[in-house]
Amino acid sequence: MRATYEHPRAVDYRQPGGPWDTPSLDELLTRAGRLARGDVLVDDSAGVRMSWTELDDLVARVAGGLRGAGVRRGDVVAWQAPNWYEVVVLYRACWRLGAVAAPAHHQAGPAEVDRMLAQVDPKVMLSRDEVRGRQARFPALAEAVPQVGGPAGAVDGGAGDLADHGDVLAAGQRPDGGGGAGGGAAHVDPLPGAAGHVGVGGRGRGADHHQGRTGGGESEQDRDQ
Repeated sequence: MRATYEHPRAVDYRQPGGPWDTPSLDELLTRAGRLARGDVLVDDSAGVRMSWTELDDLVARVAGGLRGAGVRRGDVVAWQAPNWYEVVVLYRACWRLGAVAAPAHHQAGPAEVDRMLAQVDPKVMLSRDEVRGRQARFPALAEAVPQVGGPAGAVDGGAGDLADHGDVLAAGQRPDGGGGAGGGAAHVDPLPGAAGHVGVGGRGRGADHHQGRTGGGESEQDRDQ
């Protein structure tokens, strides 16, 4: 969702000490998470159990991967997947970047998803199979340089804003010269016929958010809900 109304005193209210000088949702969750004990995220469908430290590290890396794929404050990141742990991470990663999270219901059909995407014009779109499945691209996002702090935060212990390294990350490399497993950070492919959109991973992007629905993949009944 995007705000359509700007309060006439919004600039004043956002000043330090102003009525709207409150932490972001990502910061509030981070503060609360530091006090957590034991597992804070459990996904039995993937056999995943994460402590706060593990979750926060994964959020930082996926945020870095999205940043490397060109996502900036105000850009839209869309996906279609059930309530998997990856979805929790994607939400948090978007908040950390100041990006707009725009999930499509996992049972929506191809025509419905097309209409949704036309409305939000996402910078990045991940289909169900790209979140988790045969074409999974989510793991590549998680190999990026961490985005610590908010949208203007530094990364990797002070390497500078990821905007300075977007071309490096897009090439599958880290600013320090290293690379992650499976080809490094976020490999960017243009969406054919849709300028300004990118896919994340090593394959071309098109209307392949229908994968598994229009043939060539598992049926909905064969997958975990």
